[in-house]
Amino acid sequence: MPTAEASQASLEAHRARWQAEEAALHGVLDGIEERLLTDQGRVHLWAELRERHGSVSALAARNLGQHAGAVAAYQTKQHDKGAALAKKNRIASRTLTAAERSEAGTVR
Repeated sequence: MPTAEASQASLEAHRARWQAEEAALHGVLDGIEERLLTDQGRVHLWAELRERHGSVSALAARNLGQHAGAVAAYQTKQHDKGAALAKKNRIASRTLTAAERSEAGTVR
């Protein structure tokens, strides 16, 4: 039969081993917790970047729409201006021709 001292020594050896295992497990768990917190931070970062991208894309689309509208309005204005000048030039040319004819005495 083991003596009380041997049992006590064996019990102390087991306690020391369990404490060492516990410390090792705590180290592993601390590492896992650190990785999880890091990953959680990355997830939050990517979620924020996704939201920012959505708002920036919406802003860019709105600005592009306004720009396209302004370009179309400008082109319409330039077309109308060109048409008005062409009409004015046609009228001036007819008037000038009629004036020249009246000076020459051949008005029709």
